[in-house]
Amino acid sequence: MRGQRATPASDTQAGQLSYDIDLSSGQSWTMVLTCTAAQAEGDQFPAPPTQVPWSMPVLTSADRRLDRRLQQSLADLDRLR
Repeated sequence: MRGQRATPASDTQAGQLSYDIDLSSGQSWTMVLTCTAAQAEGDQFPAPPTQVPWSMPVLTSADRRLDRRLQQSLADLDRLR
């Protein structure tokens, strides 16, 4: 079978491919599957229809300087929403 293309039975609604392969004792079979996803129309990276839930995490460390920087970073992220 080396170099031959096998045509799968497919169920695109279920996202499944299946192959019938007959191997003799000592034979092996290797499959290479290449998938390419593409969006045919519209925004390639659409925003979610509603805002993603976010809550400010509470983190503390023994080093108070890190706490201040972390709080500022989280506040910056919160403002990006």
